Amino acid sequence: MTDVDVIMSPDGTIRLNATNGTFEEGAAKIQKLAELLQAQGIPVEITGPAEAHRHDDAPAVKVQRHA
Repeated sequence: MTDVDVIMSPDGTIRLNATNGTFEEGAAKIQKLAELLQAQGIPVEITGPAEAHRHDDAPAVKVQRHA
């Protein structure tokens, strides 16, 4: 299940971060949230493309042992 975190900066900018899911799921949830806000009369402007900051095939934790 994908979660969406809403983060508001001191300047009033709102950033949406999707976590715990695939890139596609996160992008779709953020788009849906924008549509729901607009339907309530809250203007939403998406100022940049969705970004992925993790690769699904990357290990969650990298372990390095020292001798």
